[in-house]
Amino acid sequence: MPDTPFAAPVERLIEYFQRLPGIGRKSAQRLAFHVMSMDEKAAQGFADAILDVKHTIFQCKICQNLTDRETCAVCSNPARDQSTV
Repeated sequence: MPDTPFAAPVERLIEYFQRLPGIGRKSAQRLAFHVMSMDEKAAQGFADAILDVKHTIFQCKICQNLTDRETCAVCSNPARDQSTV
């Protein structure tokens, strides 16, 4: 008998959620159950949003703020004092 009452795909999803900071097993289970309750379109949108962030969002090379460009809007503002971060 397996160590978990959940099917392998559910357990895999729980394990991935547990890797997030501050998420323990119970919270990971709740998140996994919520994802499973989503309709196909919502679940696909959720997955797409994760991949979109991974592919298009970076850290600004100057201040480390999150941005979709090499430098963020604050650091690339010509009116900004370039001597401060």
